[in-house]
Amino acid sequence: MTNYILFFDGVCNLCHYGVRFILRWDRQELIKFCPIDQAPYRNFNDPRLRSLGNDTVVLYNLSTHKLIKKSDAVLELLKIIGSPWSFLRIGIIIPRRWRDRIYDILARNRYKWFGKTDVCHFNNTSDQKRFF
Repeated sequence: MTNYILFFDGVCNLCHYGVRFILRWDRQELIKFCPIDQAPYRNFNDPRLRSLGNDTVVLYNLSTHKLIKKSDAVLELLKIIGSPWSFLRIGIIIPRRWRDRIYDILARNRYKWFGKTDVCHFNNTSDQKRFF
């Protein structure tokens, strides 16, 4: 049962690594994925999504309609996928302002450090049912 949608930059290699990581470890398949540069993203009716740039990972809770973004989204993802990765949630003790500053630096430099692709690599995978 899907409980979350992860909105991600569909041309960012770092984002692709993250999505592949989640696909491997989300054994209960609680998370679905939606690249923000694709048509399904534009069809979501939540106006809060429109104000976010493509440099922010957003986790959307389908039950509560809560948007979780930046470092909070990363920590929530670790909680969702569970063991052995949930121990990394110890990062919650770092103030959000500091975590988000590190997140922003990484997001701002992600293409330079990790590269960029022309298309989303997940269009023809065996996990296609997990994508919008």
